[in-house]
Amino acid sequence: KVLGTDHTDTATSYSIIGSLLKDQGKHDQAMEYYLKALAIEEKVLGTDHTDTATSYSIIGSLLKDQG
Repeated sequence: KVLGTDHTDTATSYSIIGSLLKDQGKHDQAMEYYLKALAIEEKVLGTDHTDTATSYSIIGSLLKDQG
């Protein structure tokens, strides 16, 4: 509510929630949060930003874990 849905801190929070869900074995739910974070980063920071690249890497890692 305070920062809004397009703030990078919101993206960070989504990514943290995704990591917790991944650790619990809830990969589909984790992916939802990782993708929310990525969407914000792409919109606000662009596709060439290091934070966006980190999200790409996290998503790739989750996909690898899922086979």
